[in-house]
Amino acid sequence: MTDLPASTPVVTRVGLGFDYNDGGISNQKLALLGLVINASRMPDPADRFIYLPRIYSRDQDESKSTFHAFGDVFWTEIFVEFLNRWGVGIVPIPAVEYADRIERGGWNHFHLGAAHLGSIAEKEETAATDIISDFCRSLVPRVKSSALFQSLCSEIIYKNDITTMVQFRIEGDWASYCRYNLDPVLVRPEQNYLHPVEICSKIKRSLPDVGKVYVFCDERYAPEPKSAINEAVLSQTGIELFWKTDFMPAGTYETMSPLDASLIDFEISKMAKLYVGLSRSTFSNLSAFERFCQNYVRTPQDYIYNLPIPELGLRVDRGTRVDPWETCGLPWPGSASEN
Repeated sequence: MTDLPASTPVVTRVGLGFDYNDGGISNQKLALLGLVINASRMPDPADRFIYLPRIYSRDQDESKSTFHAFGDVFWTEIFVEFLNRWGVGIVPIPAVEYADRIERGGWNHFHLGAAHLGSIAEKEETAATDIISDFCRSLVPRVKSSALFQSLCSEIIYKNDITTMVQFRIEGDWASYCRYNLDPVLVRPEQNYLHPVEICSKIKRSLPDVGKVYVFCDERYAPEPKSAINEAVLSQTGIELFWKTDFMPAGTYETMSPLDASLIDFEISKMAKLYVGLSRSTFSNLSAFERFCQNYVRTPQDYIYNLPIPELGLRVDRGTRVDPWETCGLPWPGSASEN
């Protein structure tokens, strides 16, 4: 699979770009968004060209991580049409020596993409037609057209009518990140790493009618077996949990790449009628924003669990904030506006 449509002319120019971003797929999306924004802002139209990065299938066991051509993961033709709408051209990947991980991984572009997402909250009139909204509608995973994805959607949503969905960010890498990177720099307490029973207890207090939930989680790296989590949550909250592997043939999940598993999770999350996540997760934030982009409506049934309170917090930010208080439009604890 080529990274360029057959009709794309080959030109002898070097565009803006990076090799691959070594974060999860949501971080990779933000890095690509930032790259496109940077290119679209170049003063000279002759400089508004990019090359498409490789896509990284990141496994928590780095020895199992793999690389994929952009066109093997996303529908390139749709994305090129988006680039054309914003005056950005595309060139083949050049032979480039990168100075360091930041440059190679496009992390400078990532910060611009993340900042642009954060700025959308102030663009009430133009949010639905902004470049980021067009970007989200145009970056379409190929796996969304797969028989497996269609079968999962049919089983989860159509046959079992599971429309409440929750992200359990309980894997080992997140526990380490919270303990050593996130928690030490927080100026106010947050509950970013909770056991599924604690998460579902918040759901039950806030939404007592919820009886079954579909879970987003990398089961391979969950701290407990799925069966143990299911039993604990059901006995203590009355909520029945459903996972991807409940709707797959035996062995399918074990052979699935982390990239496909994450992309499938993300696309299913956009179909939730009621979604529960956390504001420190790019997965949850982009999911909230893309539900807005896809449907052109706000998402009043979007909640977070990382506020340090017994209940869920209702999102009012369309996925554009990371601080849980700002996410829910609440004053910071102890602030003058709270009094």
